[in-house]
Amino acid sequence: NCTGDYVIQLNNDTELLTPNWLQEMLGFAQREDVGAVGARLYYEDKSIQHAGIGVGICNLAANLLTNTPKNFHAYFGRECLTQDLSAVTGACLFSRRSIYEEVGYMDEEFKVAFNDVDFCLKIRETGKLIIYTPYVEFLHYESKSRGYEDTVEKQQRFKGEIDRFYSKWQGFLDKGDPYYNINLRLDNDQCAIKECKVDYKD
Repeated sequence: NCTGDYVIQLNNDTELLTPNWLQEMLGFAQREDVGAVGARLYYEDKSIQHAGIGVGICNLAANLLTNTPKNFHAYFGRECLTQDLSAVTGACLFSRRSIYEEVGYMDEEFKVAFNDVDFCLKIRETGKLIIYTPYVEFLHYESKSRGYEDTVEKQQRFKGEIDRFYSKWQGFLDKGDPYYNINLRLDNDQCAIKECKVDYKD
């Protein structure tokens, strides 16, 4: 059982890049209005794997600005700005133990996918904030130990998790992510602006 005041979820396929990470995350997590804090994660090639999660991207939820090269600024430099979001990845998620007790821990029916997004959305329902900080950085060797969704059994499990996510959060998806600009496209994770068609008239 957890006896500490703070809990860090950290995947076994991550490698720390910023040695002061605990101080950075604790600085946010100790605030009463904050429910969880997430970090910036990179693939092995140092491109971005996670800079927060947009809910509703590709009809579900997706990591924002994936594959953006390290030290390259994406849309309004969003990847390097501390900001409130609707969700962050459970691969590195820092929170108070009291938050877990308040929202009911993670839904174990989401065995692999969406458990972190579901957890963050439950926190948001309490009115608390989810914060992404770019000042904590890890390499994330994504799926290195778990593997990919490359078997019939895994694909069936994933479909079940998708269906469960829709059943729990359809209302949120219908309203749209309050932290994602309505003028940005939802069919990719790059914060690309929607095409604007102008009807010129005399």
